[in-house]
Amino acid sequence: MMIRLRIEHFVLFGLEENRASTQELLEFDAESYLGANSDVEQAVQDDEMSSALEHWINFGIDEGRDWGTETTI
Repeated sequence: MMIRLRIEHFVLFGLEENRASTQELLEFDAESYLGANSDVEQAVQDDEMSSALEHWINFGIDEGRDWGTETTI
């Protein structure tokens, strides 16, 4: 839950303040995430979701989605 709060704070405030993102965002690999989550990949292709990162921030963190990499959150 703490990760979600940090990332939400960054999205809401940090982007506009030109701050560096969290380490989690720096390590996020959209291609690997989509490869590990075919339903998300389909949602992005169908324009139901704008990006893998959007899905991960809004749903994937809470769902414990596989990143498709060695990285664990």
